[in-house]
Amino acid sequence: MKALSVRQPWAELIATGEKDIEYRTWETSYRGPLVICASNSWGADEPCPASERAKYPRGVAVCVVDLVEIRESEEEPGVYEWLLENPVRVEPVPVKGKLHLFDLDASELTVRDENGATHSLSEEPRNSENAPDPGEGLIKALTVRQPFATWIDDGMKTIEVRAFSTDYRGDLLIVAGNSVVPDAMEAVGEAMKEEGVDIEEWGQNFPLNAMMCVVTLKDVVPLEEKHLEAACLDEFPQSSKPQYAWILENPRPLICHPFHGRLRLYDVPVELLEYAESETQS
Repeated sequence: MKALSVRQPWAELIATGEKDIEYRTWETSYRGPLVICASNSWGADEPCPASERAKYPRGVAVCVVDLVEIRESEEEPGVYEWLLENPVRVEPVPVKGKLHLFDLDASELTVRDENGATHSLSEEPRNSENAPDPGEGLIKALTVRQPFATWIDDGMKTIEVRAFSTDYRGDLLIVAGNSVVPDAMEAVGEAMKEEGVDIEEWGQNFPLNAMMCVVTLKDVVPLEEKHLEAACLDEFPQSSKPQYAWILENPRPLICHPFHGRLRLYDVPVELLEYAESETQS
């Protein structure tokens, strides 16, 4: 698996979802899972007092993210913005970082699941989007950042946009990620205000790392302009990769039990799901 060394505290901020853009003076054609490793050194300009540095692990793997796109900065020519999504924390095993991208054996990395058990990252079902049958007692799941996960649960967002397609159709568990998209409110803010919703108060109550709802994934088609409103977007994602509209129907709310999501599509035991009192599984 490809890996990248990042100085602290930036590596930790990527793991928590607070930092979703990494700046580099070089680019790569690679897109996909990327291990973020905390460097051993601190830079003189890192915004962290020396007294607080002990709490940030260094020289270890911190998390895995999806590197979805790289674009040149409009403000600083020659600087590239690496767009990161879906951070999944890994156990902090020692890693000797290198310059640029380097290869790391995924079997050396472990993740801790919702039951506290650890298992190899190489066992994660990262590329199960073309395996239509999740298996008996399992349901396909997708991690979605807030506020989009809540908007899917509320029924106001009926299209999820992804840079990959899937052959799967059927019930899909929506899991809220561990971070909020800062500027997402702007896309529907005015419409919500017209309905008398207090946007600021509403935006402070988004569950993170939690099961949200089950929807029906009806279809996946190439993204067109007509899909943007239903996706709660005001423009196409800034990406050179093809984008797909995942058409969602029939949201069924769940009790928001804590759950740490994973990358891409993955399988979750249905026994972990608890529907809201007014809902029954169809």
